[in-house]
Amino acid sequence: MPLTALIVDDDPLVSAALANMLQSIGCKIGQVIGAKADALAALLGGGEIADVAFVDVHLDVRGGGVEVANAAAARGLRVIVVTGADTLPDGMAGDGLLLKPFSIERLEAVLRESCARR
Repeated sequence: MPLTALIVDDDPLVSAALANMLQSIGCKIGQVIGAKADALAALLGGGEIADVAFVDVHLDVRGGGVEVANAAAARGLRVIVVTGADTLPDGMAGDGLLLKPFSIERLEAVLRESCARR
């Protein structure tokens, strides 16, 4: 059964590239969300949303993805943190780290490592 991914990134080019790469390795795309408030509403709304969330650290504002990542982790989703920074904010949940720019091979490796931990 393929994984369903939630993509949370305010850069539409990054979101589109990530969605294309995920689909090419067999994942389904559940939702692509570009704003912190919309992501939190989706995560707090209940119901099935995804198996894994890809969350941009600097969503909307510097460090804005922390709350989204933590909400996704609280819902039981695997969280892959997506960032161009070399450090993460304190207290950010995450099962994997995907540094921008990334290749499809790196994406697949991070996702595989995250799945192996659970």
